[in-house]
Amino acid sequence: MFDVLRDPADLRALYPMIEEGVEAIRAKAQMDEIAADVYAAAQTGAVSIALLADGDKPWGWTAFYPSNEVAGRDLVSWMTYIRPGAPTQLLEELLGEMDRIAAETGSRKITFVTSRRAWARRLAPYGYRIGGLILEKEVEHG
Repeated sequence: MFDVLRDPADLRALYPMIEEGVEAIRAKAQMDEIAADVYAAAQTGAVSIALLADGDKPWGWTAFYPSNEVAGRDLVSWMTYIRPGAPTQLLEELLGEMDRIAAETGSRKITFVTSRRAWARRLAPYGYRIGGLILEKEVEHG
């Protein structure tokens, strides 16, 4: 089940899983965002959050938004968390729903933001490829 949360009460109820997911993502990637950033972005409408569930059992969430670039509209998956052990069909359902949303919004492409190369291998069978590489350097002041 891919259910976009529109009710603030549903978003509040999902907050513990948002926190769990952001902490899991932070443990594997260098990022500054915290769960409160994701929650606030959803509260203000900057992103949409969808619950990923198998029946009544929640397995994760995804935060996405349309981005208007000079070349056209993109659908950006900013952050996605799926608990270990989740049924494999959840990923397939997520990708199918992203395709549907991209078509509905007239998006020219879907971009998944991740710092983990394993996602490139996992999404390759669905037509995704690495679209770019971001290099970063920490700057020390002092």
